[in-house]
Amino acid sequence: ETAWQVSQMTGPEILEGYRRNQLVRQMSLSPMLEVDDIYDSVECTGIEEFAGEDCYVLVMKAEDSEPVYNYFSVDSKLLMGNKMTTADPAIGKMEIITKASDYKDVDGVKMSHVSTVELPQGMQMITKIDAYDVNGDVKKDLFDLPQEIQALKEKNEDQ
Repeated sequence: ETAWQVSQMTGPEILEGYRRNQLVRQMSLSPMLEVDDIYDSVECTGIEEFAGEDCYVLVMKAEDSEPVYNYFSVDSKLLMGNKMTTADPAIGKMEIITKASDYKDVDGVKMSHVSTVELPQGMQMITKIDAYDVNGDVKKDLFDLPQEIQALKEKNEDQ
């Protein structure tokens, strides 16, 4: 219900409007299964090279955001990554390229175990996943708002 972030640059904040919608789309655990809920249109625009492979380009657009370009391998049909432009008041607009690799079978589904995020100025973030826990136990309090966000939410409700 509440989209939020805690940043060293901006501190704790509750996101609204465009920024909220952008975060919801970016944090979706299964955007390809939620296309109708989070995008207004989807179009296959052809084949381009991405991450060293020929890929189908699937462009997803929402009315209030820049398009997201998803790249699916022509050979394996797996998602090789995506390219998107994000906007943040503290840093402005920037293009982010995410590459998925090291696919392995997890309970009958091929899942990427390495994600490389390429940021402007040559910066990279690499996430390596050792294991997935499918349908594992999740503690309910994991989704509780942090204290500083809860305080902001209460302050906004009082106004």
